[in-house]
Amino acid sequence: MKPILLTMQAFGSYGEKTEIDFQKGGDFFLISGDTGSGKSTIFDAMMFALYGEVSTNGSGKENELLSQFVDVRNDKPLVSLVFTAHQHGQEETYKITRTPRHIRPAKRTGAKQQEEGETAELLMPDGSQYPGKLSDTNRKIEELVGLTADQFRKVVMIAQGEFMDFLRAGSKEKTALLRDLLKTDYYYQLSERLKTLAKEKNTAAKTQRANMSFFAGRAVTEGLPEEDAQALEAAKGTVITAKELQPEQVDTLVEVLSGVCARLQLQQGELAQQQRAAQENRDESMKQVEAAKPLMQRFEELEDAEKTLQECAAQADEIEKKRGLIGKIRDAWAIEPKYQRMKDAQKALTDAQRELAAKQQELPQLKQTAADAAVLHQQMEKAQQDATAHESEVKTKVKDALKTFDALDEAEKALRQAEEADAKAKANAESAKKALDDFKKQEDAWRKQEAELQSAEAAYEVCKQQNQQYRDLKKSLEELQSSRKDVQEKRRQAEAAAETYVGATQKYQRAQNEYDDYRLAFLNAQAGLLARELAPGNPCPVCGALEHPAPCQLTQENQQLNREQLERRRKAADDAAKAQEEKAKESESAQVKLTERQKAAEEAERKLVENAKNIRENVPMATAADVEAMQTAWLPELQSASKSVQAKVDALKKVRENLDGAKAEREKLEKAASTAQETAKSTAAEKAAAEKTWKLHQEELSASPYRTREDAVAQRTQEQEAKQKAEAAASQAAEKERQAQKAETDCETQIRRLNEEMPQKQANAEEFNQQYQQTMADKSLDEARWQALTANYDAEEPDRLQKEVSDFDQRKSKAEGQCATAQNAIARREKPNMEQLNAASAAAESALKEVSDALEAAKHLHSDNAKVLKDLREGREPLAEACKAANTAQHLSDVMAGTESGNRMNLETFVQRSYMEKILCDANRRFRDMSNGQFELKLINVEDAGEGKNKGLDLEVLSIVTDKTRSVNTLSGGESFMAALSLALGMADQIQAATAAIHLDVMFIDEGFGSLSDNARNEAVNILKEMAGKQRQIGIISHVSELKDEIENQLIVKKDDRGSHISWR
Repeated sequence: MKPILLTMQAFGSYGEKTEIDFQKGGDFFLISGDTGSGKSTIFDAMMFALYGEVSTNGSGKENELLSQFVDVRNDKPLVSLVFTAHQHGQEETYKITRTPRHIRPAKRTGAKQQEEGETAELLMPDGSQYPGKLSDTNRKIEELVGLTADQFRKVVMIAQGEFMDFLRAGSKEKTALLRDLLKTDYYYQLSERLKTLAKEKNTAAKTQRANMSFFAGRAVTEGLPEEDAQALEAAKGTVITAKELQPEQVDTLVEVLSGVCARLQLQQGELAQQQRAAQENRDESMKQVEAAKPLMQRFEELEDAEKTLQECAAQADEIEKKRGLIGKIRDAWAIEPKYQRMKDAQKALTDAQRELAAKQQELPQLKQTAADAAVLHQQMEKAQQDATAHESEVKTKVKDALKTFDALDEAEKALRQAEEADAKAKANAESAKKALDDFKKQEDAWRKQEAELQSAEAAYEVCKQQNQQYRDLKKSLEELQSSRKDVQEKRRQAEAAAETYVGATQKYQRAQNEYDDYRLAFLNAQAGLLARELAPGNPCPVCGALEHPAPCQLTQENQQLNREQLERRRKAADDAAKAQEEKAKESESAQVKLTERQKAAEEAERKLVENAKNIRENVPMATAADVEAMQTAWLPELQSASKSVQAKVDALKKVRENLDGAKAEREKLEKAASTAQETAKSTAAEKAAAEKTWKLHQEELSASPYRTREDAVAQRTQEQEAKQKAEAAASQAAEKERQAQKAETDCETQIRRLNEEMPQKQANAEEFNQQYQQTMADKSLDEARWQALTANYDAEEPDRLQKEVSDFDQRKSKAEGQCATAQNAIARREKPNMEQLNAASAAAESALKEVSDALEAAKHLHSDNAKVLKDLREGREPLAEACKAANTAQHLSDVMAGTESGNRMNLETFVQRSYMEKILCDANRRFRDMSNGQFELKLINVEDAGEGKNKGLDLEVLSIVTDKTRSVNTLSGGESFMAALSLALGMADQIQAATAAIHLDVMFIDEGFGSLSDNARNEAVNILKEMAGKQRQIGIISHVSELKDEIENQLIVKKDDRGSHISWR
């Protein structure tokens, strides 16, 4: 790649359109100018045109891309570069034009600012524009140049002081740089894959060890003899607590556990014999108990029957008494209803006779009361008529007087309203005049305030732009935080994919092992499988014999072997291998995505910090956290300024709105003042008329009998109350007369009713008495006897007594039958001793349970430990294989990654040393010339490169004079410049030689020559001239005056108030 023509406009210190034709400078030229004149900006522009970045990584200059010397509303910021690149074996010309991201101020006041994004346009050799988005264009540029931005910055455009960094960098930093430049990432990835493999193998071994520890932990010692328990516990502890369990430790536990299981097997046989003897003894005891139970039951039945008969004999007399009492109680309760009807009839007759006598005595008095009430009623009616006539007369007088009072009140009210209207009209007239005067003063004040707030609009636009910048930064910060969360998610996915890959690997290993074991067994059993198909008279497929006297016999465990099962296991192993490969790809893909997201997040943070520095130049910031802290501190300042400016803008808007309506408001107030004066005159005339009417009504009231409205109302009320009292008294007298007449009538009616009912009541009393007497005679009970029985016994007592007698008879009869049956069944035999028989049976059962529990415990103990023994034996070989594989993989990973003690140089560094030796060969050829044969650069000895830490790419400087080496950090400033420049030139040579697709036809060097002596500077210039003559263009930027005499072609850069300008000389 070689630059031809660079064009800048509104970029950095270059305001006006500036073109630099690099062909005028030949192969070797100097860019000269004062400090700050714009020399480095030329390289920034070239770097930005190609990659959208500036020449110095992390310098913060990307925030200074826009020129301060022109108005971007008229001059669009852009950079254009015409360059050549080698494609398909020939040199072709391209043109890239790029505009930086910027905010274009509004052309009209009050209009919004427009944000312009970064754009890039690439013209191909045939004149067509390269299609695609910005990212597509950037990738095409990298393809044409053959270098990334960082690589270009390191080997083509060496900015001020940067080429010192590689010289003094440690091996770790050199490895990272050379990885991109020399494409040694493969060796790094190989080391990482080996590290992953070692981790997988260690995980597999750890799993096997954990399995064996788990198996060992399940071995049971409880219940074993003390000696066996102690030995087994010790062997278990060795396996469980081992940090890295070895197969030999498992063998020891297997040996101990085998002996324990054998002894447990012998113990089971002895306990089984004891169990059979105890079971026979228990069965015999149970037979004796069962035989004695029926006889014992007959004895118990006989004893119960005899006891019941004794109880019946004791109760016999009492039962007979109750049997006789039942009939008498029932007869007494048959008499009781007759007696009750007789008593009710006698009481009804007595009550009627008493009531008749009382009513006959009361009747004369009721007649006199009725006559007195009629006289009083006539008197009260006369008094009521007199009161009504007088109340009507007073009511008419009062009505006339109240009309006059109402007229006076209306006149007085009208007078007060007229006075209030007159006063209000006068006040309104004064208020309208004052409002007009105040408004004229307010209008003057608004005009003065408008003049004071004229600058608020400009301040508002500045504040608005700052707020937009704050929001842009906040949005970028939020996007960065989101990107970091995405990185965390990708890391989690990568870890999950790695774990899944480990699981797939383990599954593949198990399937492959199962297939290999089954295949070996299948092959070993082929003779038996063939023999299974032989038949007498048929030839053997192996030897051809027709007789088969001793065919091979399959063992029991090989009976089920067949080719279908073998094929199924092979397919399972192949599927597991395919799944392992897929999971490996998924894991690698997840890791690549994680790396991409991490780089994107880092780039986003870098751009965020650079944008923030451009906005807040005086605030130091290096990370996103610094930007966030800056925003937190800046926000109150912005809010305060925004609030203040907004208040002023709102006030200006309000003032202008007020002034716009001021004329109409003033005319409105003038009209209101005139109207108020007219209203005041009208209300004065209305007040005089109301006062005249009021006086006329005052004269009318002077001739009335009532001096006040209250006197008239009081007189009317008094007469109304007198009338109401007379009416009430007449009504009460009429009610008393009615009640007295009713009481007299009711008394006469009741006397007639009682006289009519008396004969029937007398007849009923006589009839019911005769029925009662007849019933007592029929039952042979007098009144005292039957009443005593009903008092002592209720009506249900006979039923209860009858049930008690019947129950007694049944119980006695049952006991007599039971006694005879039991005696026949016993047939003179002795009573068995059940307590003794049950005790013997329980003892036999307990003895059987004890020996059975011991046998069951021994079986469980043997079964548990036998299963553990089987698991340990089966797991021993997988453990040995896993440990061996893990040790091998870990050793290989440590050697390749440089993590082995005494060997800290990794594989990638070892490979890069070979490249560095070639780079140093070219670099030392120039370094010796520049230092007059004094110095060479060399790598640290390979024997020392792996001691302590990786120092495989550390450089030393060799003094050719003394043949001694020392650190490159001890070089002086001039010596360091010569060494670093030589190293950079050597690296460029090797990259050119190693990669045919890269053509480094240009090199730019920014400053550094001021530290050289005259001789060293001359040597450096001569070497660069020699390089430039070999189809390479070299440009130097420096303010060293001596270089102007040594370099013929010069690009002069000057700066004035219109910005930077260039000229060739």
